[in-house]
Amino acid sequence: MDYDLTECQRRNIDTIVRNGGLEFPHLFHIYTSGTIGPYFIQSIVVENTGSDYKFAIYSMKQLIKDTINYEYKIISGGDSRDWDFSNPVAAILEKAHAKLYKNGKMLGADMKNEMVIHVADLNNQGSSVKDAWVPMIRKVGGKINDVFFFVDRMEDEGKKAMKDAGVTPHSVVKLNDSAWNYLLENRDITTNIYDSLMEREKNKIRWDEDMLTSPEGIEKMAEFLNCSDLDTKAKAQNVLDVGYPHLKDEILLGILNH
Repeated sequence: MDYDLTECQRRNIDTIVRNGGLEFPHLFHIYTSGTIGPYFIQSIVVENTGSDYKFAIYSMKQLIKDTINYEYKIISGGDSRDWDFSNPVAAILEKAHAKLYKNGKMLGADMKNEMVIHVADLNNQGSSVKDAWVPMIRKVGGKINDVFFFVDRMEDEGKKAMKDAGVTPHSVVKLNDSAWNYLLENRDITTNIYDSLMEREKNKIRWDEDMLTSPEGIEKMAEFLNCSDLDTKAKAQNVLDVGYPHLKDEILLGILNH
């Protein structure tokens, strides 16, 4: 197979959409970080068929081969969705593999004094790479300069986290203007969704704040906070306590007056 980055991005986006991995819920989605956004993406849906999974892994392998111009022996992956990509990529590149766990445990190759590249499924806000995986690798004497994501949401927080971690990010699927334009052209998203995505790209903070403090956003937060599902309630509370604490009083007052 010939490798073309644009074609790989589009074909893998098609796979994600076809398998229901890209969702645009009413108003907004709550991320695990406590922030909100207009969509939810699940990258491991590429595993639903063997041919799609094979192409996703091939795409990552080729991106690594076309990017890295230094000797490295180990590919690492973090607990646990990273392993869906890091394990097979390491195998086809004939590199050793190291599994990194959230509790600090490590399995696989010894990284001491070795050059490592990290392979991950998704870059959201980059906290796992910055706060867990890169420090773990360096703590045991490993050296790491590059991280490869299957999907990058291209959030400012994620970019900053990579810079703070001292690593360069690379990705097969970049959720940027090109991706949204492609989805619009294919009629995978509506004009209204596209306009909302473009508006958010202009000023993410303003989009988030305007959404959460709008009558519809306050009604949605009330629904989340008062629902019977404990996980949903916890995520909504995280929005108030972690994601947007400066809006907490305004949102709660709006809920009381609703």
